[in-house]
Amino acid sequence: MKKILLGILIVVALVFFSDKIYKAYSRNNINAHEAIILINNQLQSNKVDVFFGLEEGTFNPAEHKVVFSLLKKDGYLLDNYINLPSQQNFGKTNTVDFECTIDYEKVRPYNFYDYEIGNKNIIARIIGKNTSTIKKLNSDHIIAQKNLGRNYQFGKLNILDINENGTQKRCN
Repeated sequence: MKKILLGILIVVALVFFSDKIYKAYSRNNINAHEAIILINNQLQSNKVDVFFGLEEGTFNPAEHKVVFSLLKKDGYLLDNYINLPSQQNFGKTNTVDFECTIDYEKVRPYNFYDYEIGNKNIIARIIGKNTSTIKKLNSDHIIAQKNLGRNYQFGKLNILDINENGTQKRCN
């Protein structure tokens, strides 16, 4: 009986310590089932129409905004998209972009898990300035929509530069 109790105690201790090690690792590193995507939006306001294939003058920065999102798996009416953080650079010359050396502590709140998303397509949308970015919208609210067709990897910090010519991965 002592051997059985000792065996159970050892198993419980191993589970407890492995959980502590995993939590310590997760606080400082991106796990294989999560990803972080940061967008450097380098589109000038006069080039947004070209990027989306719209008639010139359709995009108005005073009335519209560009958002980058992932479609959630089993998206519901109130929570259909995971929005990706982006640096907006409309008309600015000296901009601060997301860099490859960014500290994980600063971007940890932007992570998402592989079981949360329906597919790996990053969607760029032009929507009204006051329109919700997470709800499923009807055609009146979405001015334009485009799949970026860029792959990202789980277990990594993915930083994408977007300009009128398309998308480039900043970090390899």
